[in-house]
Amino acid sequence: MKNTNRGAKSDLKTNSLLQILKGRISTILGIVILIAVITVGMLFWTASLSRQLSIITHSLTDMTIQIREKQSLQQKIISEQGQRLKILENLQEDNTANNKITWQIYDNEHYNFSIQYPSNWTFVTPIFNPETIVEFASKTRNDNNGLIHFTITPYDDFKEASKKSLIINEGARIIDDEEILINDSQGLKVSYKTSEGDIFTHYFFTMDKKVIEISLDSADQGYNKTFEDMIMTLIIKQ
Repeated sequence: MKNTNRGAKSDLKTNSLLQILKGRISTILGIVILIAVITVGMLFWTASLSRQLSIITHSLTDMTIQIREKQSLQQKIISEQGQRLKILENLQEDNTANNKITWQIYDNEHYNFSIQYPSNWTFVTPIFNPETIVEFASKTRNDNNGLIHFTITPYDDFKEASKKSLIINEGARIIDDEEILINDSQGLKVSYKTSEGDIFTHYFFTMDKKVIEISLDSADQGYNKTFEDMIMTLIIKQ
């Protein structure tokens, strides 16, 4: 009988210990699961926060770039206007004693350029020659032919365009060529010498993705001075 009681008490003690052990295991598992849930939640929250920060950073970067581009464009417009006014003032001052000649502005919206010309000159847009954009001529000249020509070339490279002009002017040879920068626009200045010994200067600029040739068809030094003054007022709007 005593042995039976001892066995029952031993079983009760064992069951009690198992219950305690199971409770502790359940508690530990609960804590582990809670930690895992918190960890996963933190990871998701961190990833979400990182994405939001990335979006905000990109937005701020884009805004900064747009602001800088607008500021750059405004500065460029102000610079062009200042250059235009300064050139016009200088030309008007130079010609004050020359019969009160003033300078006027020719503006071409299709090819996005403008150039100034003296009031004793005029311009005409040729109807039957689609390659010629505009021609300028002195009002005092006896014939009606244009002196200064703005011509569209079929090339997109300065060097090719200058060689094309050389072919048209048979017997001419290039004696000088240099890359130039006029009012922030890059171009090419080429001087030709004909078989008669006359020297002509042609300019090449890119307008509306096409190379435009600007030439003077007279060797007269007076015309050449006006031609050079006009070229210095050329503004190409990019």
